[in-house]
Amino acid sequence: MSRTARTCLGLSSLLAIAACATSPDLATSPDRHVAKDVHASTGANPVVQSATGHYEFTGRSGNINKFSFSALVHLDGTVSGEVQYQRFGEGVNDIIAHGDVICAGIVGNTARIAAYGQQTTNGVTGPGGYGYWLVIDNGEGANDPPDIGSQLGGTASRQRALDHCSGVAPFTVPVFPIERGNVQVRSSTVSE
Repeated sequence: MSRTARTCLGLSSLLAIAACATSPDLATSPDRHVAKDVHASTGANPVVQSATGHYEFTGRSGNINKFSFSALVHLDGTVSGEVQYQRFGEGVNDIIAHGDVICAGIVGNTARIAAYGQQTTNGVTGPGGYGYWLVIDNGEGANDPPDIGSQLGGTASRQRALDHCSGVAPFTVPVFPIERGNVQVRSSTVSE
């Protein structure tokens, strides 16, 4: 098997397999915004929506999952951002993966995001596969419930990753209360 095939297979197979979760339906929401599948342009193109943050949680099998991400939707519909994902645990291959955000679907306090894996260290290094996740920003007050973050899911299909963001055919991924960190989802931001 070629290094490229091992890389794609390695990233895709090590990404979490999707399970059921509930979240707002992005496909039917009137304020749904999905960024175009292109790199962000520069200049007078302010950010109009964003999802950013760092979060950590213990997954169902006891593994520690860590995400740091930024997904910015610009006025012209382009998207920019990156993600760094880490998974550590006993009896599993540790994963450190980095990717470029390819889309973001943001409605209210919920964001569906997908990225293309540019680098992964899990016995194989290099590009391969698409990762997707979901975050819910529950506020920052003392009485607010914790923010919610999902495990990282994976697919080899760029179109499926884009469908996750748009809500056309979103993946369902296991979600967990965030144990450490904070996410911020801004559904109507204008920054210059």
